[in-house]
Amino acid sequence: MKNKNYFNLLAIVTLLLFCTSINAKVWRVNNNDAYNNYSNSNPNDIVFENLQTAVDYEDVEDGDTLYVEASAINYMIVNLNKRLTLIGAGYFLEENTNLQFNTHNSSVSRINFGENSSGSKIYGLRITGSSGVSIGFTVPVSDIIISRCYAQSSLAFNNGSGSINNLILTKNYLEAISASGTGTLTINNFMISNNYINTITLKSNTIATVTQNVIQSFVNIHSGTSFFNNICLSTGNNFFTQNNNTASTISHNIFFSTQTQLSWLNGGNNNFSNTNSIFLNNNDTTDKKYQLKSLNLCQVCYNGTPENTQIGMYGGNDPYILSGIPAIPTIYSLQASSSAPQGGTLQTTISTRSNN
Repeated sequence: MKNKNYFNLLAIVTLLLFCTSINAKVWRVNNNDAYNNYSNSNPNDIVFENLQTAVDYEDVEDGDTLYVEASAINYMIVNLNKRLTLIGAGYFLEENTNLQFNTHNSSVSRINFGENSSGSKIYGLRITGSSGVSIGFTVPVSDIIISRCYAQSSLAFNNGSGSINNLILTKNYLEAISASGTGTLTINNFMISNNYINTITLKSNTIATVTQNVIQSFVNIHSGTSFFNNICLSTGNNFFTQNNNTASTISHNIFFSTQTQLSWLNGGNNNFSNTNSIFLNNNDTTDKKYQLKSLNLCQVCYNGTPENTQIGMYGGNDPYILSGIPAIPTIYSLQASSSAPQGGTLQTTISTRSNN
């Protein structure tokens, strides 16, 4: 059953990615002062300096896309009140070279999903956090995709009411997922796949699939959660809390070999291994170091479900993308001569790459 639900949710991902309005418009946001002083000389070229202003602008409508361009300046808190797509430049760009020519991030302090934001999609943003929260949910929403983002604080669902349906977190680098607290908010069809996650806490009224992740510290889940093909790295004694574990499916995971082996983890084709024996290079960049060794060097790395599936964030049908590079063409190299003769041409070489 868990595999059937997994592939159904992958179908939802595909539909949400490609079902956009034929009338949707694309807008640009760039808060670099020097850039805007130049671009504003053309009155027909609207480039927003403030991201919230762009979201609230009356001509920005449901289904539109906002390109949040790379900058050293944070775009601050964003309250989404429309069905929009936000696309940034990725993260860890100084570590993972030859991905973007401009190695600045597209940083915001916090994203709040508000009323009328159902159907929104967020890609390639670095979300630094405000008051301990990077992404907040306080109202019922549905069909939200958060992908290829770096959230440095919690994704919080603490005090809301109603329900969140069809929420997808995929290919992100996340500090914490915190669906806890005293609120009555329920979460249905919550897909958490191919992420790095430091900590994850899901409350009892959450129906979730947690698969193909690398989880650094602790896990706290309840019945109703399918948990498979993950790598758990914690060395603590309370690394995994499963309430009513007999009602959940926990299988085909790799746990760090020094962890206390809970009796209910002994079944389900779970494995206990040393991280030195599974990762290709433990000293690589922040997100690249979780790539696994080949099958001939690490058989347990490919003991996932379905049979022979690679475990962890770089495995499965939709693996993690290095640095969260969005699925749009990028310029990764720009070379130009320092001068040109009067009336002549300036020789430039631009190297581009497509990204899936």
